[in-house]
Amino acid sequence: MGLLAQAQAEELRQPGMSMDPQAAAQVRAEVRQLLDQAEYFETLGNQKDGHPRLEIHPRIIELEREVSSLKEVLQFNERVLARQWQELEDAKEEAVAMVQRAEVRIPETERTLDYQMARLKELKR
Repeated sequence: MGLLAQAQAEELRQPGMSMDPQAAAQVRAEVRQLLDQAEYFETLGNQKDGHPRLEIHPRIIELEREVSSLKEVLQFNERVLARQWQELEDAKEEAVAMVQRAEVRIPETERTLDYQMARLKELKR
């Protein structure tokens, strides 16, 4: 069915749901007529083209599946990238904490070393 005819049929179908019965019947008749026309033109187009439209349909389905698959891969890769960025930030924070702990321990070790050297000097005398 042609897209234009489908759109027109849907356009008529929506307001038809809330109309009075007589108007709704008229809308249904117009919708049926449009659908019949769409089917006629689609059949005519297929006859005129030979069968290319019918042959392209599986390719369209294949491409739609590929698009869907690629979207899933993209979403997965986006999640992986987000996790990797988070891991990087966590590693940076841990590295900063390690440096801070080392900066605290170094002066303590230097004081201990100074004390031990002074004590060694005293013992050598």
